[in-house]
Amino acid sequence: MSTTAIVMMVVAIVLVWGGLVLSIINIRRSPEEVDELDPDYPEQPDGFGNPDQPEQGERSRVSEPTR
Repeated sequence: MSTTAIVMMVVAIVLVWGGLVLSIINIRRSPEEVDELDPDYPEQPDGFGNPDQPEQGERSRVSEPTR
C-alpha cells in the first residue's frame, strides 16, 4: 500500500468511528422524549404496549415444562 492509501484509510476510519462516537455522545446528552405512544400499536394492560404480557386472568402463551 502506498502512503497516500494508508493516510486516506486512516482518515476514513477516524471519520466513521469519530462520527459514531459523537452521535452516541449527542444522543446521551439530549435523548428524544416521547410525548405519546404510537396509536397504531395496541395498548396492553401493563401500560407499555407489550403484546407478550398476558391480560389479567389470561394464561401465558408459553407452556410450562412438564416434569
